[in-house]
Amino acid sequence: MKNFLVLNEAFAYIEDHLDDPITPDSVSAACCCSASMLQKLFAYAVHMGVAEYISRRRLTKAAKALLEPGRTVLDVALAFQYGSHEAFTRAFTRCWGIPPSAFRRERQFTDLFPRIEEVIQEESGMMRKLDISELYDYLKARTGTYTLCFDICGLDAINRQSRKAGDLVILECLRRLEQSLGEEMLMFRTGGDEFVLVTNLKDKDAVIAQAEKVLAKNGEPVVFDGKEFPTAMRAGALQIPEHLRYSELFTKIQHTIDRSGSPNTVYWLEG
Repeated sequence: MKNFLVLNEAFAYIEDHLDDPITPDSVSAACCCSASMLQKLFAYAVHMGVAEYISRRRLTKAAKALLEPGRTVLDVALAFQYGSHEAFTRAFTRCWGIPPSAFRRERQFTDLFPRIEEVIQEESGMMRKLDISELYDYLKARTGTYTLCFDICGLDAINRQSRKAGDLVILECLRRLEQSLGEEMLMFRTGGDEFVLVTNLKDKDAVIAQAEKVLAKNGEPVVFDGKEFPTAMRAGALQIPEHLRYSELFTKIQHTIDRSGSPNTVYWLEG
């Protein structure tokens, strides 16, 4: 339990200092633990080191900043501790698969690596809870409409072969989801291999058609280092209930994702 407290303190410290020159050593010092212990905790909980987690969170927030009116690429780079336009462009392209200038023209989704609110230990295993508080009012105003919850099939197995291939699979699934977006739809990420699409649709047939736009590409591979990695998602539909409690929101979304089965069918969770 003490280790989880340290880990959650580290997540909070990093979030408060993403625009400061923090390092793994400064994070461990702030949490009163050794750097090696913190690295082990991050490897266990998020499957990456402290420096990589900091980088991914910075580049996620940087993506959002890039879409703000009046912000230049250099301005965003300097705000998130990159010493030059070139260094930021290299890091951003590695993370997002697209340069910052092209991202501004072509993309809408920015929450590729969402903030981890806390890690908790449950009987079924460890759970990472993400901060989706900004979405609560948005979802609450859409009572009766459906969200589509997507899970990338077999991502853990792909990551065991190649973490880089896994990142490319995530970006390909993101591209498929973005291409399916209709007017007034919103997408956010709830985990390493999970995305939620807020459809604003109430008709089940229309929701199924929306899911099929994405699922139709199941099996089309991502190629990395000469090897093909078949890429597929499965989907579940969640109807937003009339009385939506924030404490239940993440649980309902996660339950829908967990219950979704075949990549070619849609699991339904009503209200």
